[in-house]
Amino acid sequence: MGLYSVVDCAEEYAAEDENFDINTLDITATAQVRCAYASRHALISDVLINRYPFPKASDLGNPPRAYAASCKPVKGTYTTTGQSADYVDALVTIKYSTKHLEAYSEELEPTAEFLKQDHRLFKWADNGDPLLEGEAPGKKMNGMNLARTIFRANPPLPPSLLTLPGYCNAGAYASATLGLTFASETLLFGQPKISRTIRVDGAGMQFKVAMRFTFKSQGWNKFWRAKTQAWTRILLKDGTAYFNHPLGDFSAFLF
Repeated sequence: MGLYSVVDCAEEYAAEDENFDINTLDITATAQVRCAYASRHALISDVLINRYPFPKASDLGNPPRAYAASCKPVKGTYTTTGQSADYVDALVTIKYSTKHLEAYSEELEPTAEFLKQDHRLFKWADNGDPLLEGEAPGKKMNGMNLARTIFRANPPLPPSLLTLPGYCNAGAYASATLGLTFASETLLFGQPKISRTIRVDGAGMQFKVAMRFTFKSQGWNKFWRAKTQAWTRILLKDGTAYFNHPLGDFSAFLF
């Protein structure tokens, strides 16, 4: 069996429970340990900072880990110092859960845009009149965003978070979460949203990084050519391919 804490403590008899949810696949557990009253805060800090797994769930592939704790003094013999009661022992209740273990999440969000077409390419079927500029049909382009959130990113953050927006992926990305593969040049790095919580004692917590990668199946460096009704690349005058969106390495964020 694993340990509850490196701080000296002992499990309280018959004060644990485990819960399993078939719908969400979540596992929760609660345990209670006894320690010296003066050590209760050190024990709680050790348990929560290190996020120890529930010791009696070591046979589970994904055991619940500590995420909250509370304590109370053990009733019995005590002394007083001024107006304060000095207790001997404390009971610390530790809560464990698999709900708080998310490393990242991914989802697909639908998008749509309209491409303005050249009115000079069309005429009316009833009389052959050319279309006026304002009469050209728009071409609807359906797409999607790959929204990815990293919940607990350790500092320091990669500096490329500031430089990659506007770039597209140099290599293909196979999403284990969604079971989909995104070919190279099909994901455009958008502006990330970064947040961080600082505790009142000044200690820094991990970052939450939310990103969106806009997907285009034809690739971000191909352009719609009305003459051929197809997506194709554009060349510079010297014959080299033109990259409207440079290629970037997304492996620090898409893994």
